[in-house]
Amino acid sequence: MSVKVNGERVTAEIIDGYATVRRTWRQGDVVEIALPMALNLYKSREKGQIAFKYGPILLAAVLDEVEESERYTTKNNKLGGFKGIPVPNLLVSLDESPEQYLETVDREKLEFRIGPTTTEDGSTYTLRPFFELNRNRYIVYWPTKE
Repeated sequence: MSVKVNGERVTAEIIDGYATVRRTWRQGDVVEIALPMALNLYKSREKGQIAFKYGPILLAAVLDEVEESERYTTKNNKLGGFKGIPVPNLLVSLDESPEQYLETVDREKLEFRIGPTTTEDGSTYTLRPFFELNRNRYIVYWPTKE
């Protein structure tokens, strides 16, 4: 990670997970932060479940669109009425870099693809930033064979 203030590189101390720059701040100061952006695999606390991130951005795959009438269905004060959608196991080693099996579709849009040789059922899925998916059923955590 690198931090610049008004175009000049500064040293940021990491305190409790936050980048901290100690200085006298003036109105109009501009802070630029560059984060390392690479595909990485996140291992869930649940055994055999993984997710993918690009830098700090969580990636998810759209499974299908949610109809307007389904989005706000409630049953006993719980979201209900959704059909189950099967999710295939990923055929990957947790020791492999995700760059070995995720294809970059569009780096600007942060789109990546899991190909048919990586999924147990031979399907292809496109991963996009999780924060963009609000009218879809999606998957974040993928089951693995390991």
